Amino acid sequence: MTFPDDHDQRFKGLLRHFLPSLIAMRFPDWVEHFDFEHAEWLEQEIFLDAPTGERREVDILVKLPLRRPMPRGEQGDQEARVALVHIEVENRDPMSVFRRRLHSYATEIGKRHPEPLLPLAVFLDRKLEGMGWDMLEFAFWEEWIIHFRYPYIAVKGLKAADFTEGDNLLAVALTPLMEALELEHPGVKVFSLPSVDHPEYGRHIELGVKGAPAQVVQAYPRMLAGLHQLSMKLGPELVR
Repeated sequence: MTFPDDHDQRFKGLLRHFLPSLIAMRFPDWVEHFDFEHAEWLEQEIFLDAPTGERREVDILVKLPLRRPMPRGEQGDQEARVALVHIEVENRDPMSVFRRRLHSYATEIGKRHPEPLLPLAVFLDRKLEGMGWDMLEFAFWEEWIIHFRYPYIAVKGLKAADFTEGDNLLAVALTPLMEALELEHPGVKVFSLPSVDHPEYGRHIELGVKGAPAQVVQAYPRMLAGLHQLSMKLGPELVR
């Protein structure tokens, strides 16, 4: 994916840094089966994009040893002790294009890597349920020719109340009162800019609201109050 701005670049870095938390969000029953300490990041994996014909680089592709072997082979008579996780962040293309792209990536990754693959989509601005399954299907009359199913996390659809407690810092970052603030103040947009290596503040999250001045004046104190209720440690404030 080609990232349009600094927000997407930093968001991608956040997902990579908090990979265990991301997997725990979507697959809490699976997270203990992965050995994240020995992750191997596969960089510069470039494929021909099926919908557009462009050469594109996958967002995140990581090889993880498995603490629990996975059945594999056509008959399930073999065991896999390593698996791949492919994370694709998308917020612009139509769903029809994205589905074909993710299926194309899975096919190409399978040609290069024999390990089992888990594709995961992270949508930044789509009005979908917070977490679920989506699919690409092609039929020939009454017979299904392709049935490609993949899990997703839709940031805008996450319920803040479900994630603002507990120790999953990524979940808190993805749902910083977004739902409540944007519902209470139509026209206001809540944004978060994660940072993992700031020279002074270290790992932190920059939170803010943007919109018409009259709306921001009302929404910003509401955001601060919500953060105080969560006992969050706050740093400097900046108004632009």
